[in-house]
Amino acid sequence: MKDILGRYPELKRPGPKYWLIPAIIVIIAVFGYSAHDTEMAEFSRNDQGRIEIDTPDYRWEAALNILLGAKKPVTEEVDGEMIPVMREVDGEMVAVTHRKGGLIRPDFSTRTMRILVPDLLETIEIALLGTLIAVVFAFPLSFLAARNIVGSNPASMTVYGIVRFIFNFLSAIPALVVALIFTVIVGVGPAAGVLALGFHSIGMLGRLFAEALENVDRGPIEALQATGAGRVQTVAFAVVPQIGPLFLAYSIYRWDINVRMSMILGFVGAGGIGVFLQQNINMFHYSQVSTSFILILVTVSLIDLGSGWIQRKLL
Repeated sequence: MKDILGRYPELKRPGPKYWLIPAIIVIIAVFGYSAHDTEMAEFSRNDQGRIEIDTPDYRWEAALNILLGAKKPVTEEVDGEMIPVMREVDGEMVAVTHRKGGLIRPDFSTRTMRILVPDLLETIEIALLGTLIAVVFAFPLSFLAARNIVGSNPASMTVYGIVRFIFNFLSAIPALVVALIFTVIVGVGPAAGVLALGFHSIGMLGRLFAEALENVDRGPIEALQATGAGRVQTVAFAVVPQIGPLFLAYSIYRWDINVRMSMILGFVGAGGIGVFLQQNINMFHYSQVSTSFILILVTVSLIDLGSGWIQRKLL
């Protein structure tokens, strides 16, 4: 360490302040872990007198039920009745069981797919409509949030500050919270999801669009202004052609994000595949949950590949 500091004098030895935040995080994590369900654990002392915490067996059983499926008794028909199959274990007769369902056994039956595929398509539509709403509002407002477009006079700067505040406010509220509010206003269903994603995405897209506008090339703008073109003409013929492909790429990228977000909004009643996931998790139908995960993974991967290809073509 001394050799490195001697060779590179601009480097400084890390002081106490560099370790303060990691230390706080570790302390919080330790206290949080130690306080988690400790009343449900069992304490015992080993041969060396040290205290050990024994995790109850039912937690591991619950994890196995989710992953491998719950234990179901094996039955057979005898005289027209279904009775459990028994076998002798250590001198006692116990029922023969086998695990059924679970995340490792996805259910691709026709009955499940008839419900799951329409919900997945609804999720994509919710994300698409929410993104379109955001683009319609964010595109014109972004011109009022770019310093090089609005100018530097007091009235323009006031408008700039108001629009920037609106964008920050809309993007600061999580989409899940907005979805909860809209489910109360418009009711449970995909409409709440569309409005929630549109509301949240206006702020995010508006900020991206404004940043793109502020980084446009000044050459075409100054050339048009030298010919006597007005502000509207300058924006239409010198600014929009530069930021058009970038705006479209940002919109596609936002739609990609909204597809992922809309899958979660269904947990609060905002439509889409999230409703299917919530219902099956509550009913412990983990085979259907596994199928949902697989279809979500395939859908998100295809959208990611498609949006990436489009953005590369545009940019």
